[in-house]
Amino acid sequence: PFTAGRYHSLVIENETFPRDMLEITARTEDGLVMAVRHKRYKHIQ
Repeated sequence: PFTAGRYHSLVIENETFPRDMLEITARTEDGLVMAVRHKRYKHIQ
């Protein structure tokens, strides 16, 4: 594990997140989505 910071203010909103296609793989401490993975194409991150 390591400490990292955000370099931009872009986030995915929970209300419009395509849960059928993407899996959330990282969130900030306050719950913002920071990383996702495609459910079918696991190599696309």
